[in-house]
Amino acid sequence: NGRKLTEDERKMAIDAYENEYMGIFNSHIVGRVFPYFEVEKLFPNHISSIYGLDFGYSHVDALMKVGIDYKRMRIYIEQIVFENGLSEGDLGKRILRKVPKNASVVADSAEPRLINDLRRITNRSIVAVQKMMVGYQIKQMQDFTIVICGDSAGTIAEFEQYRWSENIDSRGHRVPNKKDDVDNSIDAARYALTLLMKDYEKVGRAMDVPIEKTETKEEVLIKKRKIRDEKLRKMRERRGLC
Repeated sequence: NGRKLTEDERKMAIDAYENEYMGIFNSHIVGRVFPYFEVEKLFPNHISSIYGLDFGYSHVDALMKVGIDYKRMRIYIEQIVFENGLSEGDLGKRILRKVPKNASVVADSAEPRLINDLRRITNRSIVAVQKMMVGYQIKQMQDFTIVICGDSAGTIAEFEQYRWSENIDSRGHRVPNKKDDVDNSIDAARYALTLLMKDYEKVGRAMDVPIEKTETKEEVLIKKRKIRDEKLRKMRERRGLC
């Protein structure tokens, strides 16, 4: 007796079911990694956020503002910096101008010298994290509705062009095509989500649920969401967030 799914949710349910349980990768799954996302004018004021930074020079330096609304299962992403050819000083100036003093910036730990220099230049909290497995983290992101906010043309273009490869990682997850260099904003968002999704890691994806032969693909997705939402509700109650 779940609510009726929207057309986009119905397509996502079919895609997720066939991908997860039947090993079928439809044309648009093999194609775009994020076939469905939303665009809004403003990043919601009530959503806590941190910033993710993907380093470039010959390609794009991408700084993204990222937040999660667990109640509505939405990930918000706003493009803050999306430029190539920036020097270390130029990047530092943009962080100083566009990132609040008390905000955290999360960057790839593979660039320790650059991170230390930016800490010195900006006097900002820049956290170094190791990259998670791309395929696994994308599956986490696909549990949410992605919402791209503000003036984020470069980010929207990358989400539209980000495509699957035919490769599988060691956990059996499909991985995106890295050859097209359209993952700068997405990698920046992933770094931020590495910290933001720690609670979600504890909850789990609730994918392993009993499936009745008579259940439709849409009903399976609704069942998963109910289990996941109940776990998230209990987590929020324990933390006094409800």
